[in-house]
Amino acid sequence: MIQQLQSQSQGSSLSIENYFTKIIDNLYLTSAKYMIDDYLLNYNITHIVNATRTVPLKRNYRTYRVNIVDSTYENIGAHFDSVSEFIQNAIENENGIVVVHCISGISRSSTLIIAYLMKYKNMSLKDAFDFVRSKRWFIRPNTGFFQQLIDYELKLYGTNTVKMIYHETGGYIPDFILEENTKYKYFYLCIKK
Repeated sequence: MIQQLQSQSQGSSLSIENYFTKIIDNLYLTSAKYMIDDYLLNYNITHIVNATRTVPLKRNYRTYRVNIVDSTYENIGAHFDSVSEFIQNAIENENGIVVVHCISGISRSSTLIIAYLMKYKNMSLKDAFDFVRSKRWFIRPNTGFFQQLIDYELKLYGTNTVKMIYHETGGYIPDFILEENTKYKYFYLCIKK
């Protein structure tokens, strides 16, 4: 499944300047900055998941608002099933093209897409995270969201591929981050959330 999805998203750039990041066919991730008509038309967007409280909903598009802020205390997990169903229905039943966005395209939007991949593409949390990060290297679900993804993986599959561990930088982080020797490890550890 992962190899099939990777072939669908060939050509995705790892640049932070990538306005719309193609995750799989008909599914993109972006920030609020690029939610303008020119980009939406260029990518043939038909459906929008707006994971903000403040960015206005776009007219003439099927939209789903997840009314949360990027806080470790927000219950984003309450939206995993409904957002995943919205995305799946748009792609499979309406031949739609979906973009998921939050303010920066880093935490809320990536969390929702990871949950979708876990539910509908049968990926483990670790595989879904790695897959999305391979398309958009600077994703970083906050620690509260990551814990909710861990709980969701347990609900879906009865097991976990990731756990949160305490790190001397002053907080909990996904265990696999410490195993990496990449620039992402330092990016992750330097940003407090």
